[in-house]
This record gives sequence, C-alpha cells and structure tokens, in this order.
Amino acid sequence: MATAKTKSDNTDVVISSAAAALVKATANIQEAFKSVDSLTETAENLTRDIANKRAEIEGLTEVYQTKYRQSEVDFNLKLAEKKDVTVNEYLKSVGKEAIESAAYKALQTELVAVKQERDAEVKKAVTIENSRLTRDFASEKALLQSQFETSTAKQLAQIESLTERNGALSNEIAKLFREIEAQRNLTAEVAKAGSVGSINVGTPNNR
Repeated sequence: MATAKTKSDNTDVVISSAAAALVKATANIQEAFKSVDSLTETAENLTRDIANKRAEIEGLTEVYQTKYRQSEVDFNLKLAEKKDVTVNEYLKSVGKEAIESAAYKALQTELVAVKQERDAEVKKAVTIENSRLTRDFASEKALLQSQFETSTAKQLAQIESLTERNGALSNEIAKLFREIEAQRNLTAEVAKAGSVGSINVGTPNNR
C-alpha cells in the first residue's frame, strides 16, 4: 500500500509541474501576442504618420507651386504695365544699366576705333624702340669691335716683339754655347799639350 501511495504522489507532482509549466508557457505566449499586437499598432501608427507627412509635403509643394505661379503671373503683369521701369530697376539691382541700340552701336564703333588707334600707337612705339635698340646695339658692337681690334693689334705687336727678343736670346745663347765649347776644347788641348810635354821632359829615374 505504501508503494502505491508513493507512485500516486509522484504522479501528482509531475502533473503539477507540467501544469505550472503549461501556465507559464501560456503566459509567455500571451505576452508574446501582446508584444506582437503592440508592434503591429506601432507599425500602423508609423504608417499613418508617414502618410500624413507625405500629405503635408505634397500640400506644401502644391502651395509653393501655386505661389510661384502667382508670383510669375504678377511679375509678368507688372512687367507688361511698367516694362521699362521694371527692366531698369532689375538691371540696377544686378549692377547693370540699359542702353539704346543706337548708343550701343556707337560705343562699339568708338571702341573699335580706340582699339585700332591703340594698336597703331603700340606698333609705332615698338618700331621706335626697336630702331633705338638696333642703333644702340650697332654702336656698342662697333665700339667692342674697335676695342677688340686694338687689343688684338697690341697683343700681336707684343707677341712679335717677344718673338724677336726670343730669337735674339736664342742666338745669344747659341753663341755662348759655342764660346763655351770652344773654350772647353781649348782647355782640353792645353791640358793635353801640357801632359805630353811632361812625359817628354821626365828625369832618368822616371824612364
């Protein structure tokens, strides 16, 4: 009997644990469904917010385009009413000024004339400056050529004088060598003659 009661108790414990786990799992599932419902609601809210923002943007775009078209219409009306005044005011606002076609053409003609006159003056000035530089160059070249020729002539004269002096010195040196050679030969002859005389005049003991 005791054994049967123990098995029953164990079965009750297992069933209780399973029931508790089932309750807990059910609670978790319900929490999960709540989270999903919350996320779904959040997504729907975000979708509605995005749609509203897009509608607002489209509305602003339409308002802007309407204002732009209206301002363009107003500008065209104003331009038609006071075309000259409006154009002049606009040109002044951007740092420009209106001018009549005739005056503009006259200015263009005057500008061309001024440019041609300027080019002619520049060409004339360049020609004068080139002539001056050419004259200065020719004068300086002639001066340098004269100085070169003078210096060359002076150097050639010095070279010729040195050549003549070198020739004279060479002749004098050759003459001195000849005199020295003659003196040396004479000395040798005298020495030779003295040696022969000493041999011929020797004493009987030396014979």
